[in-house]
Amino acid sequence: MYSPQLVVSVANGVLDKWLHTTPDGIPRVAAIQPMNAQNMLYGRYEIRARMDFIEGFKVAWLLWPQSGKKLPDGEIDFPERNLDSPYVWGFVHRQGATVHEDQAWFRITADATQWHTYVTEWTPNLVVFYIDGVEVGRTTERIPNTPMHWVIQTETRLYIGPPPPEVEGHIQIDWVKIWAWGT
Repeated sequence: MYSPQLVVSVANGVLDKWLHTTPDGIPRVAAIQPMNAQNMLYGRYEIRARMDFIEGFKVAWLLWPQSGKKLPDGEIDFPERNLDSPYVWGFVHRQGATVHEDQAWFRITADATQWHTYVTEWTPNLVVFYIDGVEVGRTTERIPNTPMHWVIQTETRLYIGPPPPEVEGHIQIDWVKIWAWGT
């Protein structure tokens, strides 16, 4: 359940997401949206973060279409990862798609417990993902071309069931930077 009041705090300039299950058995997560990253058409999105190894939870930091319709307006996800996996994924769900699998995807191994800078660059003809300045992947095929907003989403993993109730951990975000395209 998205419960930012039980998950999100800020101390010493670092935003902390405490992922946990409350005594009522409900896993608590949060999806936050930077106010200056709403209704944008193209841009560069940077975030510096570290993530505990946490069974049953995941991140899917994404650009979500203002229309609310992934099909056909696309979606851009980076980083996306199960927090108990060494893999970081990037996905570009293509403009005009009629099925969810119509996407470009990229994968790299990274130790998320260390600080990393994740970057998504989205322009009219290109999407590129970087970790610490190293390119993870790029695509030029049917780039989403509708306004989107950035969602720094944390959730429970997909397909396997809820996390064990005793599992908890933290995601720390040092900073975010956002540039509109062409500025």
